[in-house]
Amino acid sequence: MVVTNLLNSYCRDFDLFILQEPSWSFMGQDKGKAVMGPVNLQGWVPIIPITHITEDTRPRTMTYYRPRPDFSVTLRTDLIEDRDIQIIDIRQPGHPLTTIINVYNDTPSGRMCILNRIRELEFPFDHPTIITGDFNLHHDMWSRGHVGHDQMTEEIVEWLTEKGFTLLNPKGEITHPSRTHTLNGQRRTERPSVIDLSFVNGHARQRDTFQDWAIDPSLAHDSDHYAIKFTIDHGRKEIENPCGIKYNLKDVSPAEWLEAFHPRLEEARDILDNILSHPTPSTDQLDLFVNTLTTALQDTTNKVAKARRFSPNAKPWWDDDMKEAAERVADARREQRIIENILGESNPHIRAKIKQSRNFFKKLCKFKKREWATNVLQNAATNDIWTFRKWSTGSRNYPTPPIARGHGLPRATSHEEKCDALRNELYQPPPELEEVYTPNLETASPDDFTFEPVSEEEVREAIFNNSSNTAPGHSQISYKVLNFLSNREAAICLDGIRGEMHPVQNGIPQGSPVSPILAAFYTAELLEIFTPPNNSQPPATSPDSPTKINLLMYVDDGKLFVSSNSLETNTILLKNAYLEAEAWLRRAGLSPDFSKRELMHYSRRRKHNSNPSIMFNDSDGATRIVTPEATVRWLGVHFDRKLRFERHVKILAASGENTVSALTMLANTVRGLSQVHLRRLYTACVIPKILYACPAWWNGTRYQSKPLEKVQNRALRLICAAFRTTPITALEIEASIPPIRHQIHLHIKRCAIRFNKLDPNNALIRRLPNSWHDGQEPTPAPPLPPHPNKLTHPRSTTLQIIASHTSPAHERIQPFLIPPWRRTPSHYPGRLFINNCPVSSDKDTLKDQHIQLVEGLKSNINAIVVYSDGSLVKQSGFQRAGAATVGFHCGSEIFSSRMGLGGHAEIFDAEQAALMMSATKAVDFARNQGNITHLHFYSDNSSAISSIFDPKPRGGQLYSYTFCNKICDFLDNNPQAQIHISWCPSHCGILGNERADQLAKEATQLAHNSPIGVTRTNALRRAKLAVLKTWRREWQRSNKSGGYAPSNRIPPSLKPTPHFAKLKNQRELFGRLVQCRTNHTYSGEFRKRFNLGDPIQCPCGEIVESREHILCACPRYANSRHMLRKVSRDVFVPDILGTKEGITALVDFLKASGAFTRTGSCPTTLRPPAFDDEPLPNPDTDDSEDDGG
Repeated sequence: MVVTNLLNSYCRDFDLFILQEPSWSFMGQDKGKAVMGPVNLQGWVPIIPITHITEDTRPRTMTYYRPRPDFSVTLRTDLIEDRDIQIIDIRQPGHPLTTIINVYNDTPSGRMCILNRIRELEFPFDHPTIITGDFNLHHDMWSRGHVGHDQMTEEIVEWLTEKGFTLLNPKGEITHPSRTHTLNGQRRTERPSVIDLSFVNGHARQRDTFQDWAIDPSLAHDSDHYAIKFTIDHGRKEIENPCGIKYNLKDVSPAEWLEAFHPRLEEARDILDNILSHPTPSTDQLDLFVNTLTTALQDTTNKVAKARRFSPNAKPWWDDDMKEAAERVADARREQRIIENILGESNPHIRAKIKQSRNFFKKLCKFKKREWATNVLQNAATNDIWTFRKWSTGSRNYPTPPIARGHGLPRATSHEEKCDALRNELYQPPPELEEVYTPNLETASPDDFTFEPVSEEEVREAIFNNSSNTAPGHSQISYKVLNFLSNREAAICLDGIRGEMHPVQNGIPQGSPVSPILAAFYTAELLEIFTPPNNSQPPATSPDSPTKINLLMYVDDGKLFVSSNSLETNTILLKNAYLEAEAWLRRAGLSPDFSKRELMHYSRRRKHNSNPSIMFNDSDGATRIVTPEATVRWLGVHFDRKLRFERHVKILAASGENTVSALTMLANTVRGLSQVHLRRLYTACVIPKILYACPAWWNGTRYQSKPLEKVQNRALRLICAAFRTTPITALEIEASIPPIRHQIHLHIKRCAIRFNKLDPNNALIRRLPNSWHDGQEPTPAPPLPPHPNKLTHPRSTTLQIIASHTSPAHERIQPFLIPPWRRTPSHYPGRLFINNCPVSSDKDTLKDQHIQLVEGLKSNINAIVVYSDGSLVKQSGFQRAGAATVGFHCGSEIFSSRMGLGGHAEIFDAEQAALMMSATKAVDFARNQGNITHLHFYSDNSSAISSIFDPKPRGGQLYSYTFCNKICDFLDNNPQAQIHISWCPSHCGILGNERADQLAKEATQLAHNSPIGVTRTNALRRAKLAVLKTWRREWQRSNKSGGYAPSNRIPPSLKPTPHFAKLKNQRELFGRLVQCRTNHTYSGEFRKRFNLGDPIQCPCGEIVESREHILCACPRYANSRHMLRKVSRDVFVPDILGTKEGITALVDFLKASGAFTRTGSCPTTLRPPAFDDEPLPNPDTDDSEDDGG
């Protein structure tokens, strides 16, 4: 509580807080382990005295500082690293270095006490230094009256005197008030004492660096020590702020400020010029000059800058009530100090008053935090929920410690020195190569691409038209690589501060999309070594039948693999191959990381129980043995020897369990994040994690599914606010989340559909049958273990099983169909316009604007208006799609066209096909007429409009590609041409749109004549539908029994049910609804079934308080039962629990009656604690010592 109070209450008054025995508590979890750490608060940076933290290590000194641009703080662990001492350097530009030594002397009489060890430091006290903290020593120099002391205390005082240190504490002024505690079963009351001291050296005394030193009990709050405060002052004087308000100028450019200042200066120029024209202006004139200029400065700053306000996010729950409670504790501590300094002992009444104030503060603080968190979670928007994951993340963020710079050199302590040390280590000059490559980059080769110049508009489009989560990739590839890599400079960013730019000779910009491309070029020669015919084949006469050695590369990760009948033969071949690869790396100026070499033997045969290792005599002179691993991690998948992937699944399940555990702090059964948001977090953050790469490792066995089911079961209970005893089948239906096995099957189907998005030369496609790679020869598949009866039982690989869920005849997406320098709307400024649906405007207004625009085009003989539309109809359980277009010239229909897309297309495909037909018909008509220069395309589908001129690798690519080519050809061949692609409202009486809609509906009855068979969007929908059908088939065949049987009448769905979404912000009510429908709720029947020991009788006298009794007969809820009778006159339970109307009525009943709560009545709102209700504690009881220093 001390740290929380200090950081919140005095954030405007102090820049540094130096603590002893700081708060050290649970922060969150990291990889399943609890992370302990200090209080973290926005705007403050914690510094701990040690760099390596263990589970049983708790720092006993610590510093918080508020970052400011005019000073920096450096931790000096290069001098000493101990949890009982912290040395920090404070640097301010233009002023001498200042050092603060914070000590906690826990064992004052021992030779290993920190004050005795500090004497052994070789620390140059040649600049202002202060030693302050809990000395825990008694001496006549500072204690009240005469006290006894030991030899160690005398030696420490003599050392401080010898080094020129002077005590700042006035003699006898109390720093540690009296307290009561129990020792060996006996209650003791300590007398007040002076043990918190501050010593400054001669340089600090001479410069008067540490000013305003004082003991302030109001800052102590819940601590058993008074606080010491002082100011580090190098003679700087604070300039009075003429504006009265502090402004934030961080985002204001000088040019912007000057542009706003010039008009204000022109307004005041007459006054200023008149005063300047006087050779000796008077005092009043000078005051007028200053006030006029100051006013202009104030008005300018007020116009362009924002007033600086402390962020409410730093302490959102800290309000006036908390301030008042903290001040009440501070007033009591001040009163205690005055009495103890006068009387030399404490007053029992004051001690009781302090305890009372502290206890109330703790209760109020707990209430305010919970109230704030509950309100934030319950009122969270969808975009806010992703930030809540950080609440449970255990992460420590401390300033960088001193960095070693090599043998014989002192450690880097300042920010500049640290940046230089990292730069020298990370950007070392490249080594000299044995052979220098000088490729001819001046002479063009026949297969070179022509360099396409990149405009500023293209760069802006590439950046701002892409998602903020992805790197822009359209224009960067077309930059000249040589210029991109030469004359580069880099800066080191450390502790949020960027250093100076310096030239570097290696590396490329971080996150650049050029990185994997250049890595592929760089390692191509290494791959060619292990590619036929360069790859030397093992002798055909070898009895172990080894295959050739293969190499896979993924940027800087490589994998050598070989297959034979002997593990020993494999190790020999792999060693030779590795030595060959290492030799190439040396020639290329690279070196392998010896510590990252791994070896794995794959075999299911029992006779292969040996684990031969490989011994290497490495280039550094060391001999290392690489032994086989239990698992090897490759691209996030853990491969075991028998390819069972059992350990991989356990690792994924543990990771998912940690994430679900983190979500549990966001909600419980009565409050917190809504079930809608919890479900979204689970499906977005947990499911992708536990099912990562599942098409590659799933085999349907129980040892794989069980760990994953445990993760989902826990998440379902959290989402539905259900008891642990609730059947999982019921929760899956309530949350609309299918069983794990069905979700995996959906992932496999989607993976198969992605095969149609791969290039025919992709390694996966090359291993499939000839129909997948356009008749080219397939890549030889890896050898399969012989099957005893392989003719009658052919083996299928995992890849073939996945591919069986799709077909090469489905829509093929070409990933490299268009180059990065493709033409975009920015290539045709003032000629190509794409106008999508306006965000705000009512439909009638948009309709009137469109009709007015089209009426104006009727008189333009050079313009044609083209409408397109798609339609999707369902007949007899089947759907059919159609597309149509119609064109008008001078108000008359000039052409129309229809296309049948059959039953394997979606409405999006139909809309894109219609736009493609529109472009084809319109361009052909314009060419035949000769005078047409303006084409206006209208569609009522905003998604189709936004994607039709962008043939990216996605569904409908062929339609977009055809449309794009037609439009670009038309614009290229006619410099006067203009194209408008716009959205228009649908079904509101627009003639062209209604005509296109009619033709599209007719097209649904036509035979399939589209260039695409099964579209990608349709395949994805059918994959989802297949999983839903399987789930519902299982649900229909299941035995519906138990407490959920009356409710289990609504089929499962992949979308949230109406009551699931309707009760979004009423978590407690939703939880009671689920508990009631599953019959795992607060009732006597439930307590009896699970032997919970609580009473099973209803308060009304019924022997067993059952669900049926509460809903149908209990007199306590008679006033609310009419809500249920609106749906079922006899309150038939299946009608109430198992129909949509009944569930709606049940929600109203639960809300009005408070049924199925722990108390049986409506839940009450918690009220904040009041100080008048806080009892006055006994002053003779033990003082509660907070962990907060």
